[in-house]
Amino acid sequence: MAAATESAGITRGTRIRMILVVSVLAVAAMRVGVRAWELQVVKSDHYAEMSRNQYQRSVLLPPGRAPIIDRNGADLAISVMVTSISANPGDVKDPAGTAALLAPVIGIEPEVIVQKLSSGKKFVWLARRVGPEVATAVSEMKLPGVDIMRESKRFYPNRRIASHILGFAGYDSVGLEGIELEFNEDLIGKAQVVSGLRDARGRLILSEGLQDSSPGYENSVVLSIDKAIQAIAEEEVRATAQLFEASSAMAVVVRPATGEILAIANYPDFDPNHYQLFTASERRNRAVTDRFEPGSTMKVFTIAAALASGKLKPSDVVYCERGRYTVDDLTIHDAHKDEWLTPLQVLQRSSNVGAVKIATALGKTQLYRYLSRFGFGTITGL
Repeated sequence: MAAATESAGITRGTRIRMILVVSVLAVAAMRVGVRAWELQVVKSDHYAEMSRNQYQRSVLLPPGRAPIIDRNGADLAISVMVTSISANPGDVKDPAGTAALLAPVIGIEPEVIVQKLSSGKKFVWLARRVGPEVATAVSEMKLPGVDIMRESKRFYPNRRIASHILGFAGYDSVGLEGIELEFNEDLIGKAQVVSGLRDARGRLILSEGLQDSSPGYENSVVLSIDKAIQAIAEEEVRATAQLFEASSAMAVVVRPATGEILAIANYPDFDPNHYQLFTASERRNRAVTDRFEPGSTMKVFTIAAALASGKLKPSDVVYCERGRYTVDDLTIHDAHKDEWLTPLQVLQRSSNVGAVKIATALGKTQLYRYLSRFGFGTITGL
């Protein structure tokens, strides 16, 4: 009887322990199930996004820009691919140490780099458009969270030629001056996306490159400028300014039959590839923006008006008073003591007396009408 009671007691205790173990396991399984439900169903989207952010990365790069070409198809402004240094601050475990290594290579103060790496952002630029030697040096460091990226840069292959006409574009492919600014909407392309995978240390190990292999733009901007004529005009303007020690000089070359602008030259000039190194005065397109007294150039329009009106013929002659002519209480002087000159000779000799006599014969009403037809007194529309 005692043995049977003891056996029954052992069986009962074992049963209790089994129930307790099963209950604990059931509760644990239930908690695991609830947690699995929470992770896989309730918060699945949140954790899937977090997972993608840990191993996958996409960066929106500034768009490229369409080329600007001259009347003969010569490139004046193009876009090229260059290397830049970026970082994901969240993957940088030691901002100060990373900054100390990068600073002497990319030429930026360590404090600036630390500030960027401590910003809490998912993406920051550390250095834009660096040379290949810098990109190689940074790549060999294999710093966690620091990546080598490729992006588009505006390049002006002819350096200073037509710089005042073209203007320049900034770091984010936005036109800031000149044609680049005026036709920005026509030149700017589509933003490009670069995606890639990252390892456990946050380094980019597999890049898918540009998702869209097209250049991002459809058209180009064609100017009436002739690059060869532009280069000649700029050289002549530069030489003339230096010869006469002038602070500035300008020239505009126009095709008379059509009014097309073949060249606009200014001195001083600048290199739009490094526009930051030049002052606003050097970058100013003086031929377009500056105001100045027309002086003797008005003789051309005065004589043209007289010829067009029929009051003057090319074969007529004008007595130029030997270079001294008084109108009311004003005496007009010439540099030469000429007597009789044709309209062409009035221009050649730049005779003030001859021009005044022709303008007087035309009359102020008709002179005003013809000068208005030439565009004097009206807004240029630039």
